[in-house]
Amino acid sequence: MDQLREVISDITEGLAIELELLLNQPVELSEFSLGEDQPGDGFILRAANGDFHFHVKTYLVDEKHEVNLLYIDELMPSPRQQAMQYATVHAGILSAIHIFKVVQENIVVDRRAVDPFEVESAALFVFDDDSHWLLYPGAADSAKTEIATDTDFILDTINEMGLVSSRMLTLLERA
Repeated sequence: MDQLREVISDITEGLAIELELLLNQPVELSEFSLGEDQPGDGFILRAANGDFHFHVKTYLVDEKHEVNLLYIDELMPSPRQQAMQYATVHAGILSAIHIFKVVQENIVVDRRAVDPFEVESAALFVFDDDSHWLLYPGAADSAKTEIATDTDFILDTINEMGLVSSRMLTLLERA
């Protein structure tokens, strides 16, 4: 019998509802920067009814255990946002957003084992043109959020990271 574990998430129910409003709408998935010498981390999902910043932050626990947490922030109009420069990665009608979690096990802090817990760590954007874009934590030495569209690479990454579905935002959930 599976043990219930705490899921660590940055996604509130209110934010999930805001993200659902992007479904079946034209959106742009974009990289961004704050200027030539200030690259941004993560990606922006831009739509007529709101912009959302997706990025994965890596935490080092007890100097040896990596824990990756997916953050999603709704961007409010501000001088900083107006100064952002965008490079569109993909544009189309958004069909679904899948949020993935990973089980964190075998973490020892101060010689005490920490109970296994789950962390939402990645997102998959599905477009109506059948393209898929996985946003996931980059290599430990880069600490940069990565994105991939190659199906084989996405499947390999999901497998290697041990990602499992945490929640799916689709039009079916609204019915």
